[in-house]
Amino acid sequence: MAPIVIAVGSKNPVKVEAVRRAFAAAHAEATLELHPYDVPSGVNDQPWSDGETREGAINRAHAAAAAYREQFGGAAPSFSVGLEVMRCPSVPHAENICLLQTHA
Repeated sequence: MAPIVIAVGSKNPVKVEAVRRAFAAAHAEATLELHPYDVPSGVNDQPWSDGETREGAINRAHAAAAAYREQFGGAAPSFSVGLEVMRCPSVPHAENICLLQTHA
């Protein structure tokens, strides 16, 4: 079986590990090949709305896929993932909310 190739729109080790764990849980028998990239979100460093958080995650997923294609001569990853964290002082533990956007 070919590995599942995942372009991750972050080099943050916590985010990369979260992606690895999520895919490992969903594809227990698969070999995972993660490629993290330092890509921009296109939103504020600390998004303050659901919409901005979602937009940042989608932007990172698209940018990670583009970075992978550039690095590997146009080949596409199996998935690209963008994660963005929203901080909201009025919602306890909102700093733990992430959006995951994948593109196959």
